Amino acid sequence: MPLNKINIESLSSLQSLCIDDILRNGFLFTLFDNQDELEFCVKTELDILKNFLISSSYDTKQYISSGKRYFQAGISLATIDEIVNFLLNKIVEFYCMTQDLQQIVELYEVSLDFQTQGYFYSSFDYFLDRLRKRNKQHDDTNLQSLFTLHLSWLENMYMEVQRTGLYDAMLVRNTPFTDKLTLYKKQYQKFSDDFEQLLTLYARFYKQILILHYMLERENYTRAYELVQSIELLTVEIESSLSIINVLEIEHENRYDALTNALSRRLMLPIFEKEMDIVQISGKSLIVAMLDIDDFKVVNDTYGHLCGDEVLKRVVKVCKKHLRSTDYIFRYGGEEFVILLNAVNLSISVDIFEAMRKKIANCVVTCRDGNRVSVTVSIGVHQILSPDKNDFLSFIEKADKNLYKAKANGKNMVFFEKLE
Repeated sequence: MPLNKINIESLSSLQSLCIDDILRNGFLFTLFDNQDELEFCVKTELDILKNFLISSSYDTKQYISSGKRYFQAGISLATIDEIVNFLLNKIVEFYCMTQDLQQIVELYEVSLDFQTQGYFYSSFDYFLDRLRKRNKQHDDTNLQSLFTLHLSWLENMYMEVQRTGLYDAMLVRNTPFTDKLTLYKKQYQKFSDDFEQLLTLYARFYKQILILHYMLERENYTRAYELVQSIELLTVEIESSLSIINVLEIEHENRYDALTNALSRRLMLPIFEKEMDIVQISGKSLIVAMLDIDDFKVVNDTYGHLCGDEVLKRVVKVCKKHLRSTDYIFRYGGEEFVILLNAVNLSISVDIFEAMRKKIANCVVTCRDGNRVSVTVSIGVHQILSPDKNDFLSFIEKADKNLYKAKANGKNMVFFEKLE
């Protein structure tokens, strides 16, 4: 049934009215970066109504294309949904409609479904393109070739889905990838735990793929789009883990500090860069902390350097017990250590460092000559919210400044500053 009360010429007046109302109201406008984005959204959604009035039929290809353009413009699905709801109310109000309301609602329900479908497929294309670019940066070592294997499976699966319009290709496991992971777990015994974590990561990844299959079968493209973000994060975690194992393998002789068994300072930059990749995609923060043993010179001067060495080893041992398997501690120099905590917020990290500090303060180190020594530590913490690989040294400096403030405020404390 045609929408008799709506004439095509009046849509331009409705478009101007809607834009003016949004600008005056201000609330909806906060969803956009600028007025051009707002005008783009309103025009796109009113064009859907215009084309329906002309053809009296749904144009699903147009809707899918609109969804792709929305993604490319960086406009969120939530914003599209808000604008559609706003327009529905304005259309009814502008044309004093009652009888044709259900037809308008149905039109936009159909269009939103297909716009979301286009949005989802564009997001997956973008996701794969990012992975291809990352993969080009790698050396073709045995370990890094594993990521190529993973990426090839993703690309082949996606191409099959697009070719057939069916999603059965998503049910096929990437067994060559898991078989090689299992093989490398046996081959690289010193990284057995790391490869076990990779296998766990892949299991989580594949579970998300199965859920994605379920959602696509039911044409729930909004949830499918959300899953792509989770799948991308897990894929980057897999790639980053492989890269870090590769770095540690290359630096086989020099990866650990010989005395404390903390990671070598030379590994900080390559590991930091991989963690930054995860931060950029996950939207979570990375915590960098500088830890220093208070009055360590007094320990060396009073009890000797051998006793000081025992203190250093004990401090690192305690720190490691409080860190997760995905965290890192590096010996920065002398009695200073750098600690990286990934995908954790500031309050949780402070709790971890406080527990670490208290445990160290309560420890008694028995030296070889029988002397018993207790020490405290000061910790400066910096939260990284806007990652930039080029800012590595500045992040270390900020943690170091907070360490200095911990010292200046009496030592044996964790000092941090909340970012606005």
